[in-house]
Amino acid sequence: HKWYALICWRRLKDEAKTSKLNGCGIQVNGTAILAPGYRAPWLLRFAECQSVRIAGWGKYDPVSETRRRIMTQRRSRQRGYRYAGAANKGHGRDRALAPIWNLSQRWKDFVKTHNHTTSRKAVDICLERGIAQLVYYQPKPTSMWRDRRFLSWTGRLDQWDSSAWDYHQLATFLGYKCKEAGIHLEVRKGGEERERRSETKKKMA
Repeated sequence: HKWYALICWRRLKDEAKTSKLNGCGIQVNGTAILAPGYRAPWLLRFAECQSVRIAGWGKYDPVSETRRRIMTQRRSRQRGYRYAGAANKGHGRDRALAPIWNLSQRWKDFVKTHNHTTSRKAVDICLERGIAQLVYYQPKPTSMWRDRRFLSWTGRLDQWDSSAWDYHQLATFLGYKCKEAGIHLEVRKGGEERERRSETKKKMA
């Protein structure tokens, strides 16, 4: 006769909170980090330094292509209005500028759809992996860290290109999606730690 023993081990909540951080700085007790990438739109990082690209399309980049197309058309419309005759402008400024505003709204709609898709994918992946907490690094409005993100520079025509990315909107979408899924969301300002380190180096120099 053979005897078998079933041994169960249950980790308490207090022990889970005090779990150590791994090399990536992510808690091993089911925490993921979502941040805008430098060469990809979004990166979702887990324990053991694993990462998943969110809204990445490989060689085909709809963000760059869409931004360049819309901004080129918008700039062309602006030049056309600037050099238009008085007779064409006589119908009213709102009517003349309507195509320009429509192109600006088209870019905002594209960003909104992209953010919706990204937030849904991130929450679904967290549910599949049993992630209980999601940390989102939202870039500060004016920071070098924000300017170097893929979604901030890809497809831009030049430094006067006004097609900014709405990172705050993604935080809003993640807020109610994580609440519905039972995932705790924490929003942090991206780039703050790096700025503090650079300021410390300047003081020590």
